[in-house]
Amino acid sequence: MTHNASSLSHTTPTSTQADTTSDTAAGMATRAAMPMPTGAQRLGSIARWTLVTLAAAWIGLCTAVGPIYRADGSITQWSWVQTVIFVGMTALVLGLVIGITRSIRTTRTTSTIGTTRTTSTASAINTVQQPSTIGTALQDPANTSSTAHKHGQRGLKCWQRLRQYCHALPWLQRFLRFATRVTGNPRILWCVILLGWLWAWICFAVVLGADVFSQINEFTAFWHHAHGQPLPYSKSSLSYQADNQGILQFATIMDIYPTAHYLWPDQPTFLTNHHNIVLTLFYGAIAYASQHYTGSVALGLILLAAAQYVLCAWIVARTVVRFVEPSWFITPRLPHQLRPQPLAQTLSSTTASTIASTSPSITTSALPCATPAARALVLIAILNPAFAVSSLGLTKSPLFAAALIWWFGCCYQFTCTHRAYTMHSLQLKARALGWRFLIEWGLATSLMLISAKYAAPLIAIASITMFLAFAHSRSIPLYTMLLPLIVFQCALGGAIHAGLIIDGDPIEGKSMQLQQISRTAQRNRAAFTPELMRKLDPIIDINQAALAYYPQDADRVKSSGGEIHKRVVYRWATVSKEDMAQFNTAWLELGKRAPIEYIDAFLANSYGYFDIADVPYVSAFYYADNAQFARVPVLQDWLGGIRHPIAAFLQGWSRIPVLGWPLHGNFWTVLALIAGSCMVILRRWKLLSWQIVVVLLMGVMILAPANNFDRHMLPLFIIAPLMLVALSSSRTLSPIARAAHKQKHARTQ
Repeated sequence: MTHNASSLSHTTPTSTQADTTSDTAAGMATRAAMPMPTGAQRLGSIARWTLVTLAAAWIGLCTAVGPIYRADGSITQWSWVQTVIFVGMTALVLGLVIGITRSIRTTRTTSTIGTTRTTSTASAINTVQQPSTIGTALQDPANTSSTAHKHGQRGLKCWQRLRQYCHALPWLQRFLRFATRVTGNPRILWCVILLGWLWAWICFAVVLGADVFSQINEFTAFWHHAHGQPLPYSKSSLSYQADNQGILQFATIMDIYPTAHYLWPDQPTFLTNHHNIVLTLFYGAIAYASQHYTGSVALGLILLAAAQYVLCAWIVARTVVRFVEPSWFITPRLPHQLRPQPLAQTLSSTTASTIASTSPSITTSALPCATPAARALVLIAILNPAFAVSSLGLTKSPLFAAALIWWFGCCYQFTCTHRAYTMHSLQLKARALGWRFLIEWGLATSLMLISAKYAAPLIAIASITMFLAFAHSRSIPLYTMLLPLIVFQCALGGAIHAGLIIDGDPIEGKSMQLQQISRTAQRNRAAFTPELMRKLDPIIDINQAALAYYPQDADRVKSSGGEIHKRVVYRWATVSKEDMAQFNTAWLELGKRAPIEYIDAFLANSYGYFDIADVPYVSAFYYADNAQFARVPVLQDWLGGIRHPIAAFLQGWSRIPVLGWPLHGNFWTVLALIAGSCMVILRRWKLLSWQIVVVLLMGVMILAPANNFDRHMLPLFIIAPLMLVALSSSRTLSPIARAAHKQKHARTQ
């Protein structure tokens, strides 16, 4: 008997071996039946990987040249050390892209993600998954193809081991359940964020820089002039008096952030579009009223910061829930019992049977649903101290960051709705979104426009790409994005044309060019020919440019600043429109004669945005404690001067290698670029049609006046984790969401 049993054990395979053998055979047969990729598909794959490789190489290049430019060196000092860093960082980024894309493809294959399914509503409701389960619930392999099951085996085994380890940690289980519950409801998450950021408001009350005081001065001058108190106003060179060393001795309001005098209208006005006219009027009016009634601008600034703090928390809460639980917003007009609940609770059997009897089956594309682990990571990211402190900042960048995050959430909701109703009419899609959502999307676009001047080209390009990507819903982005853009630009242009506002100086968009010319003047003076000097001398003072050049900051060569004595490089008071017309030609001619200096100036002023080892030139915590607070003693001595030790602690934390990286904007910038690269490989074109704004924002960073300026990267503190959520979310439609969409479909019949 023992011998027979032993023989049987050797001749009869186990169930596992049988499953593996059958899966292998079925997988080989299925792969043999798969069509070979065409030439166009191969070319598309090559193009995608070429683009991703270039992005990885750019990150590697910025990381490699970091040690050179931190030592104020030149690209000519490239050595084998830089080569090793470049190759290693490029390989690391490509490895992360390959690993993430393979993991997502495995999960999609095992979970039948992205497929159209027909499921009984009652059966689906009765088998609803509880959110406390770690990770995405994988379906029974029997319900998937053999090839899909085979491809998912390795990833599934690794995921099962990770789940077993996580189940052994009760505190992690509790945190995941908490994250799932919190991120499933925007109101609950809003309260959690307010509490999580409350320490920043208590310790700092207001976070600011010099910009807000310039806006207050502009509004004050405008108000006094409008009420019969004339101020000095001159378009002549009399307002530009410099000694023989090129040091400015006198300046008007508009000379602090220089605006060329040829742009000034003949009729005196003291409002400029340098800091965005809407914010200038709003901030200036609140501060002026505070000064008038209390004798100090402190109360007005505290109220502005508190309002922005609450608004940022509300926006982040709504956006996060849109990404991790989009069905919450996609079904806003259904009966209460059919609305998706925060924890995906099971519907009653009576409701389920009623729905099943009216329409026994549902056919719909899947909606995304984030895993508890992804929700937990996003929750940690939104409590980042750098973003919490910046939410109080009156520097226009935090407001733009909140607006862009809001806009991102609206775009994602639109994408999910478009996918869920691909085969339905535009009227049904608009009904699924709701008129309140359309207004909300328009408000997010408008807030972007009034908070940053570079938002206009970003929105214009995103409107075009979304128009091309969403063939059956093109009119919705046009109404919510292009219409606010046209209205805003027409109103602004009309005010400038009427002489009510002084237009922004075009030199603000030429910071990188000024840096390149100034570096050449400092380090290769022989490159300047008499003809180039003739073209450039009416615009900039070459001698002063050589003295003022600083590799990481272009403000000095733009003659920016409110100092009584400041060095004049850009001749804003005497330059004419005709002089500026030949600036680009002269800049290009000089670049041909000094290519090394141009490359050095470009990299030295931009590498830090993509080098995670680089410490920010201006940290987000700088605005929490700086010399500008001396103008308002109440704020400087807030709670006994508590801002000083707290800001010093946060600054010290951010400078710790590795541990301080999450407090740096360049960490999230690199993460966003990696997530975007994964989307290119996975061909998520509809997501990329509006996430192209992230790439455009990186272009703004590169051309910005300063290197590694945290405030330019603020949106990515929240957007980068959400991009990973959008990339990796399961496409499985939750049972309650199926019931909701079924109910909507039944109403339209």
